[in-house]
Amino acid sequence: MQEAKNVEAQEKEIIDRITEVRQRLKEVTEHRSILIDEIKVERRKRRELLDRRRELIDELKKLREEKNALFEELNKLKEKRNELSKMLHEKIDELKKFKEQFKDDNIMRVSISSIQRRIQQLEWKQQTQVLSPQEENEIVRRIMDLEELLEKAREAKKLKAQFISIKAELAKIRVELKDTNAKLRDIRENIGRVKERISALSSEVDELNKQIDVMTEDIEVKSKNIEELSKERTELKSHLKITNEQLRAIRMGEDAKKVEEFVEERKKLIMEKMKKGERLTLEEMKILYGEL
Repeated sequence: MQEAKNVEAQEKEIIDRITEVRQRLKEVTEHRSILIDEIKVERRKRRELLDRRRELIDELKKLREEKNALFEELNKLKEKRNELSKMLHEKIDELKKFKEQFKDDNIMRVSISSIQRRIQQLEWKQQTQVLSPQEENEIVRRIMDLEELLEKAREAKKLKAQFISIKAELAKIRVELKDTNAKLRDIRENIGRVKERISALSSEVDELNKQIDVMTEDIEVKSKNIEELSKERTELKSHLKITNEQLRAIRMGEDAKKVEEFVEERKKLIMEKMKKGERLTLEEMKILYGEL
């Protein structure tokens, strides 16, 4: 009787352990499943962040290339502006020199054609009229004076043409210099905008890096937790299997004992039947001689 109680107590203890293990196994499995789902979500989000970071890095690369190209163009325009400024000052100096030569501007008003006609008139008079030596000398002197004046007038006209040409070149240089300065301003503004965009994208990349690092660390922690839970689940399953086997062994031992008690009881009854001289059946004989 006491032994039966002990067996019952052992069976109850094992059943309680099995229930406890099954409950823990359920909790571990559910927790592991939740972590796996969370990691899937976080990995998807991290992939999205990595894709976004890759896009930003590609855009940053293009912006930096654009910035370098703008700086290169800026330097070229600065060189061109310096050249134009140098040319401008040279032309201004040339104009100053020409203006010095034009102090006596009366020569500029002289008509070359009028001087030529007057020379022709005097030469005609010299050739067609009878002149006294004094008149002849006067005409020759006047022709020489007119020819000298003609030469000066021609030189003045030539200088004036050069002066006008230099003024035109100066005006052209000033327009080109103004255009160059405007381009320089535009490029500097573009460089400023590109730098601002680069700064904004760099900040966004830094923020993404922080988010990715935090997410990666969280994934690693959860992966380790999953690994530990998987290990615990394996151990629980193994423990559950052993505990179930222990329960089965106890239950099988209890059944064997019941069978043994039944057989002993049957043997007593068969022996009494033999003593009475009654005929035994084949099954009764097997029980009596231990074949059943």
